[in-house]
Amino acid sequence: MKMCFLSITLLLLFPLFLNGEFIVCNEPGVQSEPEVGFDGTNYFVVWTDGRGAKSELYAARVTQSGIVLDPGGIPLLKELDEQTHPSVSFDGENYLVAYHYGC
Repeated sequence: MKMCFLSITLLLLFPLFLNGEFIVCNEPGVQSEPEVGFDGTNYFVVWTDGRGAKSELYAARVTQSGIVLDPGGIPLLKELDEQTHPSVSFDGENYLVAYHYGC
């Protein structure tokens, strides 16, 4: 099984955040398509995760100092079909994650 690590260079995404790269998820499989939202306190990183038999969406909260609060990520939903191409936004109270389902 191929192992990949989801690492994010937040300097490119949020220049005032961190200077550097760090690992958000180091589970087996391929983690890809990261998207990042911010609620004013923490970042919410969402990605497509291939650690299982199909691609699923996982997420993790990350502090402004780069501490991953949900190591390995949390599955956002368990469905029969694949979930890919996530997008995340914050409306001031809740995060919304949109994604492609069943491809």
